[in-house]
Amino acid sequence: MYDDYSVLLNAKILRVPLDPSLWFTQEYFNASGEFTYRPLTTLSYWIDVHLYGFNPWTLHLVNLLWHLGACVLVWSLLTRLGFGEIPAFVGTLLFGVHPLPSEAVMCVTYRKDLLMVAGVLAAVRLALAGRHGWAYLVGALALLSKESALVLPLLVGFVLAADQQAGTFDSVLRFWKKPWLGYWLVISAYVLLRFGWMSHHADTLPPYPGGSLVTALGTGLWVWVHYLRSFFWPVALSPVHEFEAVVGLSDWRLWAALGLAGLGLGGVLRARSRNLRLQAGLLWLGAGLVPALGLYPVANPGAERFFYLPMFGAVMLVAEFCGWLVAALKAHRIWRKVAGGVALIAFAGFSFLTVRQSGVWADDLALWSAAYYHYPQSPKSQFGLGWALYQAGDSYAAKKRLDSLLRVSPWHPQALLGRATLHLQEKEFGRALDLYAQLLRVQPENAGAWLGRGKALEGLGRRAEARSAYEQGLEFAPGGAELFVAIGDLLKEAGDWKGAQAQYYRAVSANPAFAYSYNKLGIIQAAYVRDPVAAQGFFEKAVEVQPGSLAAREAMENLKRLEGLGHATD
Repeated sequence: MYDDYSVLLNAKILRVPLDPSLWFTQEYFNASGEFTYRPLTTLSYWIDVHLYGFNPWTLHLVNLLWHLGACVLVWSLLTRLGFGEIPAFVGTLLFGVHPLPSEAVMCVTYRKDLLMVAGVLAAVRLALAGRHGWAYLVGALALLSKESALVLPLLVGFVLAADQQAGTFDSVLRFWKKPWLGYWLVISAYVLLRFGWMSHHADTLPPYPGGSLVTALGTGLWVWVHYLRSFFWPVALSPVHEFEAVVGLSDWRLWAALGLAGLGLGGVLRARSRNLRLQAGLLWLGAGLVPALGLYPVANPGAERFFYLPMFGAVMLVAEFCGWLVAALKAHRIWRKVAGGVALIAFAGFSFLTVRQSGVWADDLALWSAAYYHYPQSPKSQFGLGWALYQAGDSYAAKKRLDSLLRVSPWHPQALLGRATLHLQEKEFGRALDLYAQLLRVQPENAGAWLGRGKALEGLGRRAEARSAYEQGLEFAPGGAELFVAIGDLLKEAGDWKGAQAQYYRAVSANPAFAYSYNKLGIIQAAYVRDPVAAQGFFEKAVEVQPGSLAAREAMENLKRLEGLGHATD
């Protein structure tokens, strides 16, 4: 579901032996399905797949284990910073059962957040123990999991100051002194690797929401308010969040967000000489939320997984409050019981919401139904629900949803692509061709649109134009396995089975996880080469790489035909 298709199921890098040319060159991005350089995350998927295959249970179990490991590190950090057993237990339990991290835990392809946060927490804990060399190494691994770990030197400084090892938190800015020089060297090396050797076209700065950095910052401050509200009242969680841009000084949301930020800054200044742990918690929370400010526009601001790193700062604040409450109620037995009862109710509520939110990530239909429930006017949630309905086989409901979106946003690229695909399915080739043409006016580099245009032209009997469309698509997606298969089908229909076979092999090379390629090769072997053993091997491979898919079901039917002819061998 969701990003699993591009980053897991269709990722070539996971289906081949470890090859440095795929991991340390520009080919990494095509082979992994990632738009950012996160090789450690990809390596964790590679290990899972080569040990257990594409087994959803083991993939989810590994995610859960990483989250539990982060919980252990939270406990270790809280106790090391001098929190009592009760505040440390409350903080750790809150980190473990709160609904906000459920997105990172339940979606396999958000393991990058789990690895990054576990690495950051481990590096900070090592720094507290004075083992800075190991902290540099673990911090580097966190960066190779996700770039949000760039704030690591600041987080180390905040926590060491709370532990009274570094004087004041601003000592981290003295980068020429030990141990800070090492942390900043790690960050500098990563920046050179990421934006030098492994730069990518996706690094181009996308347009800011509202058209300006000032508007983006104002909206980002309001996103901060959303996160804090979701931490204390997580009842409206969703895989999609839509935020209207905060424009101008007359927008009350700007002043509300600035007021909240001012309170946080005032708390930092007040706690500077009185409560270093409180100061560290506030600073960690703020530093962790910097990506949400909109300095670099992200596709889904407000995504719950982005709060996974700053959540430790919020947990420190809760643990500090809990420690104060334990001390204040030490002599008041009844009030202690009342406070304990309230805490139990709160944790029970959080646990219930976490279980409910985990169910949202059960499949695409549940996910996008929840998104549409919270944001019915969002084009992203409308398209997501429409496409999920199509994948679930409910074409009628999918058409209604996509048509509704196109009435409001007639140039919405994904809706155009989805609706055109449904027209193809119903053999309405002329209408499909019109929509693909409309989409290509908006996105002329859309390889999926060129593929669909070719299919529509084939349906109208215009095969020469269809092949031209497929070849145009390959210019924008040189590794497009579906495009190679489409050209192969054209050649096979024209009687050139050897040319078709060559195209199918190119499809296998481009994407070893694309079952149709093996299915087509199996048909070639059975019908033209007359090699039933090879045909059986290709059909079985199609079932193996995409079990349960339509291509796999077709391969199983082909295997039955071979057996019926007495050609299959054990």
